[in-house]
Amino acid sequence: MNKLFAFIKKNSMMCIVIILFVALFVTMLSIAIKKGTFSLDSANGVTIECPDSVKVGGALTCNVYLNVASGTILSANANYDFANEISYVSFTPNSECDGGECFDVAEATENGFAIGSVAGFNNDILLGTLSVELSGNANANSQYKVGLTNIELCDNEYTMYSINKFSVNVRSKNNVATLSNITLSTGSLNETFDSNTTAYTATVDKNVSTITINATPTDTNATITGNGVIENLNLHYGTNPYNLVVVSEDESVNKIYTINIYREYEFNTTVYTYNKNNNYIYTKGDSGNKIISNLEPLENGSNLSYAINGNKLEVKYGNSEVLSSINILNFNTTYTINDSNIYIGENVNRYTLLSNTTSGNLEFKVFNSSNTEITNDNEIIVNGNRLEVYYNDTKLDVYSVVTEYFEIDETLIVDDNKKIIKRLEPGINYQSLLSKIDTNGTITLISNDNKALTNESLVKTGDKIRIELGNQTITYTLSVLGLINSDSVVNFSDVLLLYGYHRHRATLTDEYIAACDINGDNTVNFSDVLLLYGYYGGKKQNLGGVQ
Repeated sequence: MNKLFAFIKKNSMMCIVIILFVALFVTMLSIAIKKGTFSLDSANGVTIECPDSVKVGGALTCNVYLNVASGTILSANANYDFANEISYVSFTPNSECDGGECFDVAEATENGFAIGSVAGFNNDILLGTLSVELSGNANANSQYKVGLTNIELCDNEYTMYSINKFSVNVRSKNNVATLSNITLSTGSLNETFDSNTTAYTATVDKNVSTITINATPTDTNATITGNGVIENLNLHYGTNPYNLVVVSEDESVNKIYTINIYREYEFNTTVYTYNKNNNYIYTKGDSGNKIISNLEPLENGSNLSYAINGNKLEVKYGNSEVLSSINILNFNTTYTINDSNIYIGENVNRYTLLSNTTSGNLEFKVFNSSNTEITNDNEIIVNGNRLEVYYNDTKLDVYSVVTEYFEIDETLIVDDNKKIIKRLEPGINYQSLLSKIDTNGTITLISNDNKALTNESLVKTGDKIRIELGNQTITYTLSVLGLINSDSVVNFSDVLLLYGYHRHRATLTDEYIAACDINGDNTVNFSDVLLLYGYYGGKKQNLGGVQ
């Protein structure tokens, strides 16, 4: 304060008035200065800088600057000019100037501030920070004034400058957390968008493996997951849930929009008759696991699986979501069906034929060679008659009746499409195999190496059995697990061939490919190689095939 007193003694009455005004700030703020020379000057002044926005009920800190365009300024004082919703908290003088280094006097109340310096200020300087608070009753997204009024400056010529006022508008942050639209890079939402509706669905084609979601906020200052753009989302088959989290500008409100994007899976089969429109698959006489084993393998890595649930074929994603639930149309019969023939034996009448061919949802009709339906239950069915299968008056299938007898034991695994009897256990001989085939026709054994075969001969992959039934001939190729090199014993060359096929270094025909599928998952992979190697090395007693 010594500098201040020296300054007072040395200078004129005008400066004494000015310094006394600063020192006695509490009193002077309420009394307008009546002495001295006053003028308006837009070059020098006091300004205030605040953040652009503040949340309702939040605190706000503004910087107050002395702007010196010319000359030297000895003191500055001002009153506050706030909107009704703005309340004073504090004014903190610039700490780098306080303590006598550049501010000789620095006083503040809730009405305003006064700052003085004996040395004066020749450059712009931060006077201090003003802390205020926006009322919790203020409106969101509105402008509120934070300003100064009755601004007065004193220069080194002891001239007072009066600047009426200076203010800035601070916007209260918005509390809106909604979207105005959601769009997809492929397809569109199933529902009409409404900002108040938060749950949506979309369906895309099976070939769409990635998608981008674009979300537009109602308030541009709100924040959204991924800044409103979620790019290149991977889509698995079935339902893909995604959440868009919208947070209001003031962070007081958040809203979650959910989009369930369904990637369609299109079921196909070349083995059975599939009607997509009427949602059924006609599997003839097949059921259960035989249906599944006859279907095309599902896409590797797709996490899809087949299941039989009641009388429906289901295609599932993971363990729970059912992508397709297809009605199974099939029938049970004690007779053997091969291609488009049904083998019933002799002296079978209509009643016996239909009693041994049953279904819960199919209808059967028998016709003679003149295309007349046979309705007499006692009429004997002969060659040239036919059995027709109907569903809801739609004809699905026609079988020619063959009076020769032919039946394959259900323990044999038959691929009727490829005419392969597969998954036979190494070491099975023809006596065991033929005991599982019952027919009044003639069976001929055909070796893959043109050697004679007897009942004691071991079955090899590539061997064939030919069954002649009157004018009908049925030929099956045989497939023995692990026998890949055409002989009758598993050896190391079989393991090498299996590994070579697994590594795409060998080409095999269908019966040899079936012999490679040791674990029965309808694919050939490294686990099959390990299983066969374990069997060859004596660590595994059998391969799980039909014995």
